[in-house]
Parts: sequence; structure tokens; C-alpha cells
Amino acid sequence: MHVLFVHKNYPAQFGHIAAHLAAREGFECTFVSERPEGHSGGVRRLQYKLRGGAKPDNHYCSRSFEDYTWHSHAVYETMKAHPEVRPDLVARLPLPREYPDTDRVVVFFGALNREQDWRPIMPAINEVAARCGDRLHFKVLHDRAFFDALEAEHKDYEPWSPYQRFLEVLRTCDIGLLPLLDNRVNRMKSDLKFLEHSAHGVAVLASPVVYEDTIVDGVTGLICRSPHDYRDRLLELVDHPDRRRQLASAAYHHVREHRLLVQHFRHRHQWYAAMHAQRPHLTRQLVQRIPELKP
Repeated sequence: MHVLFVHKNYPAQFGHIAAHLAAREGFECTFVSERPEGHSGGVRRLQYKLRGGAKPDNHYCSRSFEDYTWHSHAVYETMKAHPEVRPDLVARLPLPREYPDTDRVVVFFGALNREQDWRPIMPAINEVAARCGDRLHFKVLHDRAFFDALEAEHKDYEPWSPYQRFLEVLRTCDIGLLPLLDNRVNRMKSDLKFLEHSAHGVAVLASPVVYEDTIVDGVTGLICRSPHDYRDRLLELVDHPDRRRQLASAAYHHVREHRLLVQHFRHRHQWYAAMHAQRPHLTRQLVQRIPELKP
């Protein structure tokens, strides 16, 4: 078995997995990153080099896509230069979680500029925190106002962090909160947060806005339509560890079976190509809808 790991950093969250597979299972492992080439613990490292990226004059909504495209192309160029690398598997999804044997339950919230979304449910969250006491621990990333409004005995806060740190903290949690109010801006968001939580074994409590089209309520997560739903369903998951792990496992398998990029990249490429071919027309339509975007 030849496994290819792709991540801009080495070792990131995959380095120890690659070393284990090489040493214990006899796998051939190659790791492509921005770090210098070499060999570590039986793992061959290849380096990709960026030749471009997002610029200040790129619209802020497209900067991430611009960067992702340049990273992807750099990986492609590196692999083209090494035709001897023929992997049987491209590893992008983390291994399934192994949960610690403890009564403590960790709840995660990580976002920016979401106060209007979480403010209505905060009394319900604080009620659960008061009921559960020492059993409940909160980890909050980025949103200081959420942290300050949280009346919990056990809570940790980290300010703006690199994406890798966000994933590291997320993977230590049991339950994630994904509240969104029903408004124009939120309806244009993606379900990425659900995918991230699911990939790292975190059961989610989510709004019907955005997430109802993805989550099968009661199977891959729990949809909450009111503050009372957040209170009752959070209590349910705190009191029943098997239930929350069952939800997390089903969500993980959903991502593995249906939402990996390798399963959709051809269709996605065709879609981007069609969008590019219609760019002038689509840009005119966009400016008509949102005049503030006019250059």
C-alpha cells in the first residue's frame, strides 16, 4: 500500500500516522508539503512551491479560493515532476476519534462576528452550564463576547488562531454549537462547519438555516429550532455519551462516503469552468443584486 499525504505543513496532524504506517504496517508513505524535501521516520517528503496567491486587490470573498487554487496547482506540479509516486490512497480525512474515558463533556464554539446568532440561545446554554456544573467544560475560539457571556465554571478561551490550531482544539471536544439566525447573509453560508466538526468526531447542535439541508436530524446531528431545543438537546447529549458518539460516528461516515473532494472534483472543475466562461454576465448580475460590489 502506498499512501499519499497532502498538507501544507509537516508533520501536521498526519505525520505521526504516516510514520506509524511506515514503521508498523510496512506501508510506503509520501508526504507533500511546503517544507523541505527529505526523509523522516520512513516517510518520504516532497516539497511544493507556491508561484502565486491572493493579492490585496482580490475581492475578500474570493481570496481563500485564490489561495486554495494556487496551493492545489503547486501540488499538481510537484506530483507531475514525480511520476514514480503512485499512491493507492490520498489521505485527507482524519482517522476516527478515540474518546477518553471520562465524565467530563467538552463543548466547542468557534466563530467571529456571530453575536446576533448566539445571543438568543445564551440563556439556554447558561442554564445547562448551571445544571451540569463540573461535568461541563467549554472551549471558545475567537469570540471573546461569547466567552464573556458564558456563565460556566469551567471555560477556556483562545483568540484568533491558525486554522491548524482550530482543528486541534476542535478534535478535543465532544459537542459543537452551530447557531445561525435566518437572514440573507446566513442563507448564503455553506455547511463547512458541520463537515469540520464531523471529520473530527464532534456531535453538532445546529440551526435549520444552512444545516437542515445536510444534517439528518437525529442521525448525523441534532437540529435546534428554538433556544429551548438547544437547552434540551444539549442536556440530552451531556447525559448520554453513547448517543453523542453515535451521532458523531454517523456524521463522520457521511463525510467519508459523500463529502470528500476526491468524490466531486471533476464536477467541481466543470462548474468552475462554466462559471469562468460566464464571468462577465455573472458579474453584471452580481452588481445588480449588490450594488456595493461595483468596482
